[in-house]
Amino acid sequence: MKEKLYVAANVRWDCDKKTAQYLPTEVVFREKDLLRDGRIEEHDTEDDVFELISDLISDKIGYCHYGFTPEVREEEVGFTFRMYSAIRFNRPISLKKDYLFPGGYEMVMNGKTVPFDFDEYEGWVDETDRSVLHCVQRNPDYDTFPGLENVSEDDLSHVEKIEEFYVYTGEPGESDIEPVEILELGFEVIPQVGDIYDVSCDAVVPYSFPGAEASLRITDLERQLFIAVVQESIRKKADPRLNPKDTAEKLYNKYCSAAARYGTWMMSQEAAYAVANLLDGTNGKPCRCAALLALGDEAYLNKISDAAKSSVMAVFGIDYEIE
Repeated sequence: MKEKLYVAANVRWDCDKKTAQYLPTEVVFREKDLLRDGRIEEHDTEDDVFELISDLISDKIGYCHYGFTPEVREEEVGFTFRMYSAIRFNRPISLKKDYLFPGGYEMVMNGKTVPFDFDEYEGWVDETDRSVLHCVQRNPDYDTFPGLENVSEDDLSHVEKIEEFYVYTGEPGESDIEPVEILELGFEVIPQVGDIYDVSCDAVVPYSFPGAEASLRITDLERQLFIAVVQESIRKKADPRLNPKDTAEKLYNKYCSAAARYGTWMMSQEAAYAVANLLDGTNGKPCRCAALLALGDEAYLNKISDAAKSSVMAVFGIDYEIE
């Protein structure tokens, strides 16, 4: 799709000829960059925009100028992108024995499923929390995933769901380290012309890795219990913004990620607050349920573990004595 570009052509730089030969003869600004940064508004005239650009040129290049030829063009602007993330594992990362390699993704962007990967990866362990790996991945693999050619900048700005986020940790049985939680996720968009900018994907975090649930040995019955309790709580809140089923699934994923950090099904106080805050919108105050649909059935209670009962109770800040 073509877009509007404001071009300062034939720039006459205020410097000696030797320096000028290394400076660009034209400087291009994307209208969408100027609008996104709040530098211009829709109703501004082209004269207004070029008056602003006259100042921006010097800020961008670092040299003053005597003037330029203003041009407005309609052109297609290609781009590439990088992805950055922070991943928490179930234990501190050892640089000597752990081989961690993220790669292989599938995300829903603007309603369409997009599989993708990258050719380059750089990672480093967090200085203060050695269970966290920071990653930057460059050069999208367009050869393996030709559909990436159809992904737009707007698609990257509207990631709705993570379907798959694969992290290689070794062959089966080779290592006990497992990813349990994505702490940060975003893209850096790099257009052919214009400004590089970041797009955060916080809306789709948390994502529960398959290994997180498996490492906790959560039974299907225990999963149903948690979701039933959360759904009942959401219904009683009667908040039209919350879909009981969808929200319960999201909270369950958050629950698994937080609990797996400690390698146990028993919920910690910190994780309990994290889940409660998502539901309650408050800070440090657990959500209290007036009625717990699933826990009213004694036969049902007898089928699940004491740890699971206490864990669910902790999430909702309710004292529950196990007889």
